[in-house]
Amino acid sequence: MAAGVSDGQEIRLSPGEIRTFRLHLAHSILEALAAGIITNAGLIAIKTLDAEDWQLTVPLAVSSIGMFVSWGTAQIMARRNKRAFIIVPFLLQAICVIGMATVPGAGWFLFLAGMAAVFEITVRPAMASFFRTNYRPDFRGRASGIIRGWCALAFLFSNLSSAVWMQFGEGGRASISILMVVAALILMAGLACISAIRMQEDGGKRERPGVTEGTKISSLTILKTDRRFTTYLLGSTGFIFGGLLYVSLIPAVLSKDFGYGYVASALLLHVIPSLVSFGATQGFGRRLDHVNPLKLWSVIRAGWGLDPLLLGLAAITAPASSVGLVIAVFARSCRGACMGTAWVLWWMVGVNYFAPPGADTSRYMGIQTLLNGIARLATAGAAALLLQSVDRIGVLFIGGFLIMLSALHARWQASHDPEGAGSLIAQERKFQGE
Repeated sequence: MAAGVSDGQEIRLSPGEIRTFRLHLAHSILEALAAGIITNAGLIAIKTLDAEDWQLTVPLAVSSIGMFVSWGTAQIMARRNKRAFIIVPFLLQAICVIGMATVPGAGWFLFLAGMAAVFEITVRPAMASFFRTNYRPDFRGRASGIIRGWCALAFLFSNLSSAVWMQFGEGGRASISILMVVAALILMAGLACISAIRMQEDGGKRERPGVTEGTKISSLTILKTDRRFTTYLLGSTGFIFGGLLYVSLIPAVLSKDFGYGYVASALLLHVIPSLVSFGATQGFGRRLDHVNPLKLWSVIRAGWGLDPLLLGLAAITAPASSVGLVIAVFARSCRGACMGTAWVLWWMVGVNYFAPPGADTSRYMGIQTLLNGIARLATAGAAALLLQSVDRIGVLFIGGFLIMLSALHARWQASHDPEGAGSLIAQERKFQGE
């Protein structure tokens, strides 16, 4: 199997690397199919289970637990093999989705959706280490682009299919149960794929230069000593807080402010962004290893910030007109063009620009997930408080403004980063030379 890269060369993968990539791709596509169903939980809760606006923030608040747990497990797994830290959370996630098929009310339904997200989040530091250990540096960006691109296509298929099922089927509690059982079975199939990979493990034995065996490295140590990373986290805060502040309210905006049903809402919520992401992420992936990730972040965040700003503008000026629909489609397309690469940068390979190979990969990722956890918990409460003084559209504008500030910060750091090597591949070579 050959994989072309931007400089015209080809990457030749060994049979073992091909097998790992194919099983990882199959696992990721199955996870995306299940996620497409589960992500409709907000719409289902509004339209079938009579959820209130504030209840839509429950999954976000509950899922923040996963961020805090991930920070702890990232420290525990740093010097251990990662297999168990991958398999167990995926199994627990499937169990939570089975629970969603049985509970009667919106509150418990959304709570279990949040718990499913807890375990999906908990696995991320281990998956970041898996990605770094099992893929060569010059194939990581391309592999992540292919995976996230096909995941976007799988996600939009299952998301739209489940929305059609709810709108044109019986649409009651029985339909919800069937959907959640299907999602759980898909998750179990994905678990079988990831379990079949012969994972390359280093047990976290490789440490940063100057660290002796038995030395305890904490998150505080990293934050004190790595100024580049703390600067990056500071700029990322606006992106994370801004994005999470409004995201739970999008189903209500589309359903109540625009007046759309299941299918139209699903198209704008997930299908259109995922369709755009299918092409955009693979395109970005081919270049990802060869560009400065901070410069790329500035572009990604600017595109992401356009989404809430334009969507809010459409809801204010022309929610029921064709012009409003065009603006809304463009807004969600901006998100789609950015969301796959944002995922890859934050959860897969972006941390490699700061973390030396080995045990630090999961440690740095643990800090990032902790930041996400704090943001999820804080924004769930902040959104509820803001809704007391401003409406849903006002929250969209506030979130978009914070994201745009973070885009400017990323561009500033890129131009004031003398210790950076310029690209992910160059940075990896720099670490290898230390």
